[in-house]
Amino acid sequence: MNRKWLGAAAMIVIEASGTKALAFTPLVMSNGASIRWRQPITINIAGNPANSNNLTASDFFKSVTTSLQRWKAASQGSVDFNYWQGIDRSTFPTSGGNDGLSTLFFLSQMTAANSISSSIIGTTQVWYDRNSGEIYEADIILNDRNFNFTTSPADSTEPAEGVVISRANNKAPVYIENTISHELGHALGLSHTGGLGTSMLFMEAPDQAFLSCDEKVGIQSLYQSSQTDLTGAFHGTVTANGSPVFGAHVVAISETRGTSLASALTDRSGSFHFGHLELGNYFLMIEPYYAGSQTLPYYYSSMNVSVCSGRDFKKTFLTTNSDQRPAPLRKISVNSGVDSDLGSIPVSCSPIPLASPSPSQSPQFDMSTANGRPGDFAWVDVFPQNSQNRTYPLRNVSGDLVIRVVSYSLYSPVKAILSLTNSMGNPVNFTYVNPNYKSSDFTANSGNSGFQSFDGILTAPSLALGDYTLSISTQAVSLSSYPAGYFSVDRNFPFVVVFGSTRTEDDSINSNSTLPDNPRCRSLENFARYQSPSGPPIRRSLPGGNPTTQTGACGRIKTSPTVQRDPSEPPFGAALGWLIPWLFALGGLRISNSLHRPKLAIKLKK
Repeated sequence: MNRKWLGAAAMIVIEASGTKALAFTPLVMSNGASIRWRQPITINIAGNPANSNNLTASDFFKSVTTSLQRWKAASQGSVDFNYWQGIDRSTFPTSGGNDGLSTLFFLSQMTAANSISSSIIGTTQVWYDRNSGEIYEADIILNDRNFNFTTSPADSTEPAEGVVISRANNKAPVYIENTISHELGHALGLSHTGGLGTSMLFMEAPDQAFLSCDEKVGIQSLYQSSQTDLTGAFHGTVTANGSPVFGAHVVAISETRGTSLASALTDRSGSFHFGHLELGNYFLMIEPYYAGSQTLPYYYSSMNVSVCSGRDFKKTFLTTNSDQRPAPLRKISVNSGVDSDLGSIPVSCSPIPLASPSPSQSPQFDMSTANGRPGDFAWVDVFPQNSQNRTYPLRNVSGDLVIRVVSYSLYSPVKAILSLTNSMGNPVNFTYVNPNYKSSDFTANSGNSGFQSFDGILTAPSLALGDYTLSISTQAVSLSSYPAGYFSVDRNFPFVVVFGSTRTEDDSINSNSTLPDNPRCRSLENFARYQSPSGPPIRRSLPGGNPTTQTGACGRIKTSPTVQRDPSEPPFGAALGWLIPWLFALGGLRISNSLHRPKLAIKLKK
């Protein structure tokens, strides 16, 4: 099945004066310094709707402005924009030149002699000052020659399970807002992420039009300079045999939401940093970045996760006792204005072994109150696929019990089925919801892509004090249900992360959180129709007036004598050659892939 790649986003930011990898992956220069717009940010964009897909100008206008409004809302007002649209090429150019005007147009209208690969869905050229890293222009090109852009949220090069699509003129259909939302992320300074269900996932996939928790935390981290009273942070270093691991994918799992809230890539010193996290408790998973350095800025070209005698390290969870099964997870508390240091975290070269399924050998989870606080538990366990019930005794439970299980969104090849019985073996009153997120729940607002997440939540209200038994069985999930599953799912490592609590007031998401109250952080959109400013698009003055200024470009598609390149970086215009749906190639290298899937490449000017 065809898969296409997107281009760029995981949360790592490295300041020019120091090394600090942030809770997202930014676009960075070859020295690791982040690329971003100067604040306050108002980006002027000129769009040309002329295309070969029979997409109307009004549909294009709505798709572009809705995508822009998503990013503006996600930034909490840190990012603003002006958008103009027209077909006069003298005012709304289709060349993608380094001219001080950010543009968005279709490949079929491009006036430049060179083109982009037929396997690339879209590309973003980001022009920036090579001394300061300041972005001053971004040009987005949509490949309507090889793909059919539509206004149906279900259309994708990798449609959701059960969704049937039709090809027009032998072109794969792609929901245009999937592409635009992703490309705008690059234009704002984000690179790719490996997080399932994210807009900046390195491959095109259903639901990418709608920004996830990862993008919302990322854009706030990139453009809000300090924590607020409603956010906190933590940082640490990933190591192997005492040496830093460069390019590890670190995932912060929210206890409150039961989902991955943010991700980061470690920098050359092995460091990562999660900022602007909503308050609460988190767990940590560390894994290789499976898409490889080819989908990231050139800075990551020397990343190395093959630190186990030449092999990649295994998925690693931050635990309190790595020898116990199931392995108890270490809880990370995020408090207002505090940036906690987790220290050095060694990765594992061996997978987590299977726990004993025998009830007599299962650990006892005591839920009794301690110091006036209700008890809780959190652990990770490994299951055979399609396993029978495995039981976990819960002692001294009372009140409202909430148990969350995370597997699918962490690319485990199974979904978990939970049930609860009392000490007599009789079922108690409980509700189990899996999937815990469905795009269809948002149809009234912004459309149904068909995507759903097979993580789950069990709630059992008003339990009488006593002992209970949690039973878990697993079912295999088809690889076709996972965006990027062929790269990120390890069929030999079916695991589940389970955490539960009898807390009530602490269990709900803070009402002052900037993130919506659902596992994917998807917003209920009700944007007003955008009105363009009067007059022609506003061009920004180029930084060429400063004799010390050098212009850099990420992923440009034509040669420009005004652009200077860092000699340590590969030539411009080398596009990512994966044949996978929707990869946006960021700055670099051509890849060959034995799976032969089409990709979506994003080129960003470096």
